[in-house]
Order: sequence, then C-alpha cells, then structure tokens
Amino acid sequence: MPYPHAQPLTGSKADLAWSDHVLLFMFEPPSEFGARLWNGICFKPSAGESSLAGTPQEADLGLIVAPPAKRVLPPSRPALRDDIHEGARWFRRLAIE
Repeated sequence: MPYPHAQPLTGSKADLAWSDHVLLFMFEPPSEFGARLWNGICFKPSAGESSLAGTPQEADLGLIVAPPAKRVLPPSRPALRDDIHEGARWFRRLAIE
C-alpha cells in the first residue's frame, strides 16, 4: 500500500524516519472481511552496510488518511506503533539488499 501523500523521500543510515512509509501493509485475519486501517503493519527499520532490514510493528494507518499538517514529519512515528509478538505474523522480518 503506497503512502498516499507527498513526502520528502529523504533518508540516510542515521535518519530512517520516512523509510517505513515506503512499504506499508494491512493485516486482516481470514475470519474478517474488509479493509480496517487500524490493522496496519510497518517495519521498524535498521540500516546495514548495503541493506535495509526491519521488524514488524502494528500501526494505525488511519493516521495517514489525511495529509499531515507538517509534511516534513512522518505521521506514523515510533511512539504510535507497537511491537508485534514473535510468531504472531508469518512475516517476521523484511530485508532489502
């Protein structure tokens, strides 16, 4: 699911604030039907020498429905996300090399 608003598209190994907005996912259990934006998944990023990796976190994607007031600040900052318990999702890590 692409981030729907303009963003700075900047980043570095020291500043990965926008990197988790490049890849956003939604989770729906098989017993539920329909898109519920509070079931978002993003990945807490960490930079390697020539790679980017992330561990999944729950995120309320309802926060990105309207464009942020300050477009230089990512709307889904770490304080608004929760770690996902190990094994709760089949996707335990994301790696881009």
